[in-house]
Amino acid sequence: MVDVSQLNAFRLKFGFHPAVSNITNKIWVLWKSEFAVNVLINSEQFIHVTVTNVSWRSEVCCSFVYAKCSPVERRSLWADLMSILGNLVSKPWIVGGDFNVIAVEDEYLIEAEKWVGPGAFKFQHMWIKHLEFLGVVEQSWKQPLEGYGMFLFAQKLKRLKRALSEWNRNVFGNIFENIARTKEEVRQKELRLEEEDNEETRIQLSHAKANLLKCLANEEIYWKQKDRLVELLKSCEYRTLAIGDGGNDVRMIQQAHIGVGISGREGLQAARAADYSIGKFRFLKRLILVHGRYSYNRTAFLSQYSFYKSLLICFIQIFFSLISGVSGTSLFNSVSLMAYNVFYTSVPVLVNVLDKDLSERTVMQHPQILFYCQAGRLLNPSTFAGWFGRSLFHAIVVFVISIHSYAFEKSEMEELSMVVLSGCIWLQAFVVALETNSFTILQHLAIWGNLVAFYVINWIVSALPSSGMYTIMFRLCRQPSYWITMFLIVVAGMGPVLALKYFRYTYRPSKINILRQAERLGGPILSLGNIEPQSRAFEKEVSPLSISQPKSRSPVYEPLLSDSPNAIRRSFGPGAPFDFFPSQSRLSSSYARNCKDN
Repeated sequence: MVDVSQLNAFRLKFGFHPAVSNITNKIWVLWKSEFAVNVLINSEQFIHVTVTNVSWRSEVCCSFVYAKCSPVERRSLWADLMSILGNLVSKPWIVGGDFNVIAVEDEYLIEAEKWVGPGAFKFQHMWIKHLEFLGVVEQSWKQPLEGYGMFLFAQKLKRLKRALSEWNRNVFGNIFENIARTKEEVRQKELRLEEEDNEETRIQLSHAKANLLKCLANEEIYWKQKDRLVELLKSCEYRTLAIGDGGNDVRMIQQAHIGVGISGREGLQAARAADYSIGKFRFLKRLILVHGRYSYNRTAFLSQYSFYKSLLICFIQIFFSLISGVSGTSLFNSVSLMAYNVFYTSVPVLVNVLDKDLSERTVMQHPQILFYCQAGRLLNPSTFAGWFGRSLFHAIVVFVISIHSYAFEKSEMEELSMVVLSGCIWLQAFVVALETNSFTILQHLAIWGNLVAFYVINWIVSALPSSGMYTIMFRLCRQPSYWITMFLIVVAGMGPVLALKYFRYTYRPSKINILRQAERLGGPILSLGNIEPQSRAFEKEVSPLSISQPKSRSPVYEPLLSDSPNAIRRSFGPGAPFDFFPSQSRLSSSYARNCKDN
């Protein structure tokens, strides 16, 4: 049921005659008592009515639109509008409203004709604060014109646009030239006040300073228009990126989550205030698709791997405290714990900044894969839970195998500690190698050279009589049981991980996995529509491009791709255009909610 309480309250407040809303209560149509309105079509995306008046010779058809966010959902809207057009005969028809974002040019085509409107008219916020604004609008609109119906309406809009443009030039002029002129006028009045100090010169100086303040206020409003738009998007829980090339874009760049400045003809103010600086606007595509995506992948791995290696050593400490009667004794000495994070496990992760899962050419050819980053596919609660489970599993493997291997050996606590620490280092070397997508010589040196450096460092420490590990590493390396233990730890720890990866890549490959496989085989890189994984049974019953959003949406983790079990369904059939622009429904709903609150 549609809640019409707000509509009735609004109607009564402003004295309108009976009003009507569409079935979703997103479109309100209100009219005065001298008009007669007949609702012909009431749907989710538009209301089609006929309006009559005693002074009119015939009725006028009006369609008020609030379109859906996706092209698929808008197809029914275009079909309904075309059917209305076929039944109009000679009646005038006015169509207006919010058609939302139309990203595909083909959507404009209606029977081989494009819906083309005039160029954009820039409305300045400072106009509404001027006392003459409403008078200019009313005077322009009430001037008589010859014509009827939609032609008359269009001509009035064009005349209003010309009137506002001319009024803006006469009243405000060039904002920056006005500021320079008023500053010079203030300087001249100050000089005159020094020569003739009387009441008249003081009044003239006060007027000049008041005019300067007005010009500066107009400049402030002019500059704030852009950053207010960014602020609106941020209030709707969107992540924003602002790009500009001049000093008037600094506020907008600083307001956005990510600011990009273009260093060029208008100076370096925008570039200095931004998070990133580029030379030309066309470099933005490479900045986002290539560098932005690589940075997201590397940051996701670095953050989760850091938790993994820390949790691994913590779980082992917990297990040891349980079998030692919670005595508080530490399995590892302080030097080993310090070196574990500083030397043994840091170098392979730092070299991960060179890792690339796909080549730059493939990424530029398939910008759709950016949705993986926007959906948080590599850094979300589920992936963090996976790393948490891996650290727990590896801690159990290392601790159980090490304890059972040396249960019947006459070994010192330091020897058992070194065996457990060695197992952790071996496992983490293979984990980093498994998660690395592209190997270089530097990465091989970092991963395997770090493993060798672990033994070299401990051999040096074991050679010092003053250290608590004297001769321990030498004795362990001469024992076959030590190397057998390392082998069992690696096999038992990495075997299930490799099996899961093989199952996922073979039977449930993502689009990135398929592109990566095509790159390695050296074959042609097909489009995502042609290399889509085999559709499930229930997907065969839907249209080639279908979207159905879950009821509860989280602003942090919103999977968008079709191969995720919790994802917003997006399947792309052959020849279907890819909807590169995300849904705007959250913006509309949040903005409406903010308006209601205010």
